[in-house]
Amino acid sequence: MKRRTSKSAVATGDERFVRLEPDNHESLTHARLISAAIDGRALHRPKWNNLLDQLHVLGRQRLGSFDALRRVSGAHIRDGRYEENGFHYLADADISIQGVDANLAWDHSLGLARHLRLPIEAKFEWRNKPDAVRPGESALLRWSPPSLAAA
Repeated sequence: MKRRTSKSAVATGDERFVRLEPDNHESLTHARLISAAIDGRALHRPKWNNLLDQLHVLGRQRLGSFDALRRVSGAHIRDGRYEENGFHYLADADISIQGVDANLAWDHSLGLARHLRLPIEAKFEWRNKPDAVRPGESALLRWSPPSLAAA
């Protein structure tokens, strides 16, 4: 699945990233997450589903109830422990969440970050595979709440 996107080159250290629009990005199929941050804090294990997991933990903490989280999450989640059909348990939130591909992980993460008003960033590279949109290239997805983006 190829998506149209606005993009620009961004220099970050010695690396060069193509900056993609968070809502209208190219396919992330075969994209490996290099680093990710939520509210300026780096993700310990940069994986697409870990980004989604961490946002759900923060969402549960901030929203308080499973029902409130379920209303704003685009992901498949269940209250408590459930470890079948691709679900895994997040003890810090006492929820189970179903694993997804990179495209859905980013899209669900972005939606939840927007609701929680938490800036998120993902730096990644496409693997050298025939189905990758930009084999071997690196890119950046970033979103901040409007009040923070202007600062």
